[in-house]
Parts: sequence; structure tokens; C-alpha cells
Amino acid sequence: VQKKREWPTRVIQFIQSFLQKRVIASAFRARPGAGIPWPVRLLFRLPIVRNIPARILGIGIGPEHVQD
Repeated sequence: VQKKREWPTRVIQFIQSFLQKRVIASAFRARPGAGIPWPVRLLFRLPIVRNIPARILGIGIGPEHVQD
């Protein structure tokens, strides 16, 4: 079970780490009134793109399926 779940877990953790280091940390370093970075604005404007990160983090890279 651990072998099967290790890869998706590592991918999700990498995505979370990347987002924290690049997007969120840059927002904290930004000067007041600097505005929202363009990738974040893109996520807010396009509903399909906006839902992708939540779906990946919520369901995962390789979602499990019940087998009969």
C-alpha cells in the first residue's frame, strides 16, 4: 500500500511546496499595493483553470477506485 501511494503523495507535496515558495511567499515579500501576480489572476478568471488545483489536491494524482 505504501509503495502504491508514495508517488502521488510526493507529487502533491511538491506542488504544495512549489506554490508556497513561489506564489504565497512572493505575496508576503511584495510591497503594499503591488497587486496580485498574473498567474493568480488567471486562476481567478477562468473557472475551469481555477478548479484544477483544488481537484488535484482534493482527489489526488492517482485517485483510488473501488474494484469488485
